[in-house]
Amino acid sequence: MNKGQQVHDHCLWMMGYINELEALGSGLDHITKVDAILNSMPPSYNQFIMNYNMNKLNVSLYELRNMLQQAEELIHKDESVTMLMEASKCCKKRRSKKKPQKKGNKSKKQKKDRASDACHHCHQTSH
Repeated sequence: MNKGQQVHDHCLWMMGYINELEALGSGLDHITKVDAILNSMPPSYNQFIMNYNMNKLNVSLYELRNMLQQAEELIHKDESVTMLMEASKCCKKRRSKKKPQKKGNKSKKQKKDRASDACHHCHQTSH
């Protein structure tokens, strides 16, 4: 499956190849057809494939396509949650202990220190 390609389109593409093979008289059994589709999926679907095989499901290719579409929605939801969690970990402000400066002595050095406190992810200083 190509990056960015929808599962629905990929399954239809694979089913088209399977139909061509059948038209040529290949005599593929149902398990081989399902395995061809499952083996063409990216590693992000490994959990789905393992569950499918462990539960010994026996569904039509169209039902498999629908199941893969549902898995696609869950995988994309999990990826977005993971990305949000990584971003929030990155953006936590780390406070360093600095020497207190005298009143009225606000120099360029203090402004420079604030710039170095900027988040490496979003480049903001106020969070």
